[in-house]
Amino acid sequence: MNIFEIKVLETVVIIGLVILVRLLTYSSLKKIQNKFGFQRVRILIIKKVLSIVFYISAIILICFIWGVNEKQLAVYVTSFLTILGIAFFAQWSILSNVTASLILYFNYPVKIGDYLTIMEKDYD
Repeated sequence: MNIFEIKVLETVVIIGLVILVRLLTYSSLKKIQNKFGFQRVRILIIKKVLSIVFYISAIILICFIWGVNEKQLAVYVTSFLTILGIAFFAQWSILSNVTASLILYFNYPVKIGDYLTIMEKDYD
């Protein structure tokens, strides 16, 4: 086997592993949904986020297999994150809203159909 065939084989193995891990994760999420009674929409969002993480990881691993230099990839990622951080800092209210929504999403303090009482600090 030459180097090209080995790289193709490694790429196929990584893609297969990502698909396998994704299927196992989805079946685990279905069991968790049935056991704890989470809403279907919540599980779908978690599946989408995990799919994005799996695919980005696979792309990074495939880039390393095909010879992308780690320093070049690190420069690209840090540049992207820096630009993203500056954009979020410029829109501080958006950043705080995103952070608050993530906290509310994962803490799961209320659900659809719950009644809320809004209390003002000036009145009893």
